[in-house]
Amino acid sequence: MTVSECAEKLRKLGSYAYVDIELKSRERLLASQFWNGVNKDFRSELRRLPTMPKTLREMTLSSEKNQPTSEN
Repeated sequence: MTVSECAEKLRKLGSYAYVDIELKSRERLLASQFWNGVNKDFRSELRRLPTMPKTLREMTLSSEKNQPTSEN
């Protein structure tokens, strides 16, 4: 599963679990849960960024930028 796919599933679950929370707050809460669930290497990569992503969307975009492209 890619980071984007994982984030999308987490976002979907979050929309059910946190229905009464505004979107911006929900994104930050989901980012925190995502952070706790990813492996240590991925967290290290995020810490090396110039600015720490604060939302799930920012984490997803950052990870996509830093993933090596596969060549066939």
